Amino acid sequence: MIEDFQHVCITCRELERSIRFYETLGLEVIEPLRELDEVTLAQTMQLSRGHLKVVHLARPDTTSNMFIDLVQWLHPSSEGESYPKLNQGGDEPMPRRVSSRANPPPPAIRRQTCV
Repeated sequence: MIEDFQHVCITCRELERSIRFYETLGLEVIEPLRELDEVTLAQTMQLSRGHLKVVHLARPDTTSNMFIDLVQWLHPSSEGESYPKLNQGGDEPMPRRVSSRANPPPPAIRRQTCV
């Protein structure tokens, strides 16, 4: 039985820009940005190498162990475009609960996307 979630991994093309986006949504960096080589991960994903940058973000007042593992692949670099349609194969967008649906988000947040 699932008791809790540990993290969700989100791959992006511009880590620093994506960090700023999630900070506008109220998350904070809980483990600083670091660069690392992930040999086992690369082998698991059948990649020649696994050099990446990663940072962990979470709500400052969270009572859960849940966090976002935000990743930018440096080698091999992230390729391709974002999914053009929701019915395309692959991961689905992650639903998020917001504090109020009555008030739309500010225009700056509506324009931002995780790239």
